[in-house]
Amino acid sequence: MAIINYDNSEKIFLSEGTFLIAIGLMTIYLSQISEFLFATLFSLGLVFIGLYKLINSIITGRNIVNPFLSIISALFLMLTGIYLILNPIFEIVFLIIGTMMYLLIDSLVSFTAAVEAKSQKPIFWISVFTGLIQLALAVAVFYASPFYALWISGLALGIDFVFAGILYIAKYSYSKKLAYCTC
Repeated sequence: MAIINYDNSEKIFLSEGTFLIAIGLMTIYLSQISEFLFATLFSLGLVFIGLYKLINSIITGRNIVNPFLSIISALFLMLTGIYLILNPIFEIVFLIIGTMMYLLIDSLVSFTAAVEAKSQKPIFWISVFTGLIQLALAVAVFYASPFYALWISGLALGIDFVFAGILYIAKYSYSKKLAYCTC
């Protein structure tokens, strides 16, 4: 059995996947809390998740065919979170619009990942499924009534983070299968 020497970038997939699932589950849970508290926590969460994604995109940039979309998505999250913290009057409206924009950009990132992983069928189908879920969540936020839009935004982002975490863990699992080959 020959071992192919990979760098440690696969471990980032596992850590990011686990982190996204944990944040996603907390976001789903926190969407049940009052709107103001949720909006404030959510804005802070956007800043931290955006910062994490930016650092991760820079670190793994050489392993991603098109890291530009990931960096744009991360910067969008950070700037939206900072803006919403500084302007609480517009927080709820921009939070809903920002959630839709983020979900649309993230679905584009998932579809791009699917195109990059055409030869890796499990990753391809998980990426396509995640992209479709993200697109459906953006539509759900768009069509939500004003009374439920903030709650649905939090729920949609929580679900998005969970599916993105599953995708990253699947990438990690697939890269571990490729690390050991019988050559």
